[in-house]
Amino acid sequence: MGRRKITGEDYELVSSYPVIHADPEKDRIYLNYFVYRTGSGRAYEHALKLLGGEPDPWFLEDPDYWTECGRTECEQDIGHLRETAFSDRSMASCFAFCRLTGYSFPPPECDAYSHRIYSCEPVEGMNPEMIREFCGEMIEKEGPFAEEAKEVLKKLQSDQNG
Repeated sequence: MGRRKITGEDYELVSSYPVIHADPEKDRIYLNYFVYRTGSGRAYEHALKLLGGEPDPWFLEDPDYWTECGRTECEQDIGHLRETAFSDRSMASCFAFCRLTGYSFPPPECDAYSHRIYSCEPVEGMNPEMIREFCGEMIEKEGPFAEEAKEVLKKLQSDQNG
């Protein structure tokens, strides 16, 4: 049985099909989400087995954060991520900005949820030129992440010169 990449749609459908093909390491967020949302059944039991018998406590502390993280990490549509990043500053838009640029927000000081960091691998297909274009547009339109976009551009410039 081959592995299948979990997608953003899987978070919308909450289907047992992705659980059957899940990788216990790579798809841990989705497995926790599935267990949290379903509560019973064969796929639920399989997800629990892959998780080692119980959901991860970090997920149960703040499921909305991790659900949004997983949904955004699985999103491959650059257009959708751009639209989300330009919306008001929110959990989803923070992850979308990170996914488009590779930027990582540090956890806030004195945050009760010390795990709360916005960090994602850049989406496939985003090259440095596309990142420059996106950041330039974010700055020009004074979008919600204009300051962070300036930091990304500085880093890209230093990487190019270094």
